[in-house]
Amino acid sequence: MLNLRPTLAAALFAAIAPLSLAAQAFAGTGIASNVVGGLDTRWQVSCRALSATRLGGAPCGSTTASAFASAPVIWAAPGGWASVPLGINGVRYIGAVPSGSVGNSRGEDASYEYTFRTTFSIAAEDLMGAQLELEPLRIDNYWVGFVLNGGALQPGAVSPTPLGPNGGNWTTPFSLIINSGLQAGVNTLDLVISGNGQTDGILLDGRVNVVPEPSTYVLMATGLLGLGGIVRRRRLATA
Repeated sequence: MLNLRPTLAAALFAAIAPLSLAAQAFAGTGIASNVVGGLDTRWQVSCRALSATRLGGAPCGSTTASAFASAPVIWAAPGGWASVPLGINGVRYIGAVPSGSVGNSRGEDASYEYTFRTTFSIAAEDLMGAQLELEPLRIDNYWVGFVLNGGALQPGAVSPTPLGPNGGNWTTPFSLIINSGLQAGVNTLDLVISGNGQTDGILLDGRVNVVPEPSTYVLMATGLLGLGGIVRRRRLATA
């Protein structure tokens, strides 16, 4: 009887090989290996007051956005953050200042805007089908949107929908998936939030995954159908 196992193994491997996933490095916030002197070297932050009557401490002491600088890691979790689990890679909150609080807070008003910036790279051969997956993403207080590679601000985009004032967004693990606007080489990502000046910041993990295109699934299905036909013919021939 004809032994089909080597042929089957080779054909099956050829059919499913295009489905292999590639993962690129993406730095979450406050990972110890990226922290020097209490600052996250992979993330920068810029801050501005949203009203001239709500000026806070540096770097939020002007309605003009401050220059980007390395983001402080908030090691002593204030308020409700103390009960929030860290990300799977030991990520921590980062903010505009080490305490997360720039002062001059009033209730839960959105008085300050923070832009957190990082860069990551995608190999040219992995660009097709690449998507950026940010989860878990926690925010205090309010989500504004994201900017990728200097494009337009993209509001919304996170799931589930962030809550309003006093909603406790810092306890919610949000998810942000970006699958358009990516480019080969270095990419720049800005995450924009607003807050009341008291314990404002973000915590997130993330990765860049290269996922199969729909055409890849079609090729796989075609290959498996062809494989089935070959096996059937060979079985009939040896019957």
